[in-house]
Amino acid sequence: MKKAISILLTLCIVFGTFSLCAAAEEAPMKVLVTSDIHWRNVGSVSSDGFFRPRDSLGQMTSLTPLIVDRFFEDAAASDADYVFISGDLTDSGSPEDSRIFAGMLADFEAESGKQVYVIDGNHDVDMMDNVPEYASDHVQFRETYRQFGYDEALAIDEATSSYTADLKNGYRLLAVNSNKWNGHGGGAISDELLAWIETQVNAAKKDGKKIVAMMHHHIMDRRSTISIFSTTIRRSAGNLTSGTSASLSPVTCT
Repeated sequence: MKKAISILLTLCIVFGTFSLCAAAEEAPMKVLVTSDIHWRNVGSVSSDGFFRPRDSLGQMTSLTPLIVDRFFEDAAASDADYVFISGDLTDSGSPEDSRIFAGMLADFEAESGKQVYVIDGNHDVDMMDNVPEYASDHVQFRETYRQFGYDEALAIDEATSSYTADLKNGYRLLAVNSNKWNGHGGGAISDELLAWIETQVNAAKKDGKKIVAMMHHHIMDRRSTISIFSTTIRRSAGNLTSGTSASLSPVTCT
């Protein structure tokens, strides 16, 4: 029974979003979606005085502020109704970096008039869990980014800070925190969270709302996507790969 529910919810989130969007031809909604920004509060010059566009891992760390500024410019100039950021907003997950980036999002909203909705990724909440005084958790994430979805939330799962919020034209956002708490980079949906999702899907159906879902981790393991039924939703013992690379992707629900 649980497996059947898991499969049905997976299909609802994977396929239902697009089919329901397609049904609303008279009321389109356009969303810009990005993920894995990994913002860092860094300068463009290294400690030895040299400019290095990439760090030892090949990441363009020193250019992060410039890349993010360009993202905000492009997003503000677009005709999108909303901006969704599906996790890994900052690289360290530190309270300080999170507060700075939340301030940047607030400035973007004020200047562009576009509403931003976020959900956390593994970097936002657990990258520094070996140093508790430095780490953020999902409750702190929710407080820091409350302006970007949580203040408008219809329902919040207190155990994970997943939430729902109504959008325009009869759509409802389902933002799912898929982080696994006992390790870095992994994702899972517990039985309890799955039950909460089912409750929200049923509530949306009752209210006549169309679900648009987002979360940080892949709903299927991207290394084995041949059969969607063999690896539907990984629970606490499972391990989904980390989110996709940062991108600016317009998605139109029409």
